[in-house]
Amino acid sequence: MTSTLGIKKIQYPNGTNIATLDSSGSIAFAGASTVAGTLGVTGAITGTLATAAQTNITSVGTLTSFRSTGIDDNADALAMTIDTSERVLIGTTSAVIIGNGGIALKGADGRIDASGGGGPAALFDRRTNDGDIIGLYKAGSTVGSIGVTSGDQIYIGRNTGSQGIKLKNSALLPSSNAGADADNSKDLGTSSARWKDLYLSGGAYIGGTGSSNLLNDYEEGTWTPTIGGTSNSNEPAYGDKHGTYTKIGRMVTVNINITITAVNSLNGTILFKGLPFTTGDNLNSTSLEASGSFAYVQGMSSAISTIEAAANHSQTYFTAYIGSGTSWTTKAALAHSDLANNFGCRATLTYFL
Repeated sequence: MTSTLGIKKIQYPNGTNIATLDSSGSIAFAGASTVAGTLGVTGAITGTLATAAQTNITSVGTLTSFRSTGIDDNADALAMTIDTSERVLIGTTSAVIIGNGGIALKGADGRIDASGGGGPAALFDRRTNDGDIIGLYKAGSTVGSIGVTSGDQIYIGRNTGSQGIKLKNSALLPSSNAGADADNSKDLGTSSARWKDLYLSGGAYIGGTGSSNLLNDYEEGTWTPTIGGTSNSNEPAYGDKHGTYTKIGRMVTVNINITITAVNSLNGTILFKGLPFTTGDNLNSTSLEASGSFAYVQGMSSAISTIEAAANHSQTYFTAYIGSGTSWTTKAALAHSDLANNFGCRATLTYFL
């Protein structure tokens, strides 16, 4: 060691400086120097630390203004931050991830927050066989999963009751918790937790899967009944004419309320016209397809004991039969001559398309 004006130097035998200790107590190493053993520092370290591993550097003070620019030595920008709440922030310095971007590993909350830009915020891949892609747990016990079966059919399963739903081809199916098809074992809603409205462009198979189980239409509406005769196209003067209908599948039920103030030039058998749907031809060996009843009649030109409604196939009208006989052959079709100028009635008829 040499000393010059209070400055002490440590040199190699050839006179090259290894380190210099000045009067203030600061020591400076010359070039790339290696210290064997343990270097204890009680003050501040200035300058640049070598990038090689320094396993024996210890400090009983504080290393201040230290910043890591990345996870590895080749990083050139801030990549990861651990904040004071011990949250690991990746791609951001803010723990508020949603809406701002980045990833936050929030250990104290047991949560991962991720926010992407134009792409997915998370990707999950099962690289081998079918099965769960995401497992769902509650208090350490598995409760369900999200997975794949048959290569690309996505299911969401609940372990209890082996319940699940699955996307298969163009259908949403009931399934087991592992994605297997579940036939006739799952309900849609319950008596105390009902869905509100169901919008279908097709029909519903009820009680079976055959064509006879298909309910493909339900409709309610109004129609305007009129009165005509078989002998001409004249109509009476009306006081009121109103009708309603309910169509369930192929079955149609109509109700009418009609009154007149004058018979005018009606002639022939009376026809109650304007049915909202044409009557079908469903019964063999008869033209009579449907029957109905009159709940109220007024304004008959003569007394009657019975009046009944009837409809033939392929028509948009029905007729009425009056009389007291025990068969249709002894009853007469209601004619214009049976009506007074104040005729009115309430009638209902059910028929099939």
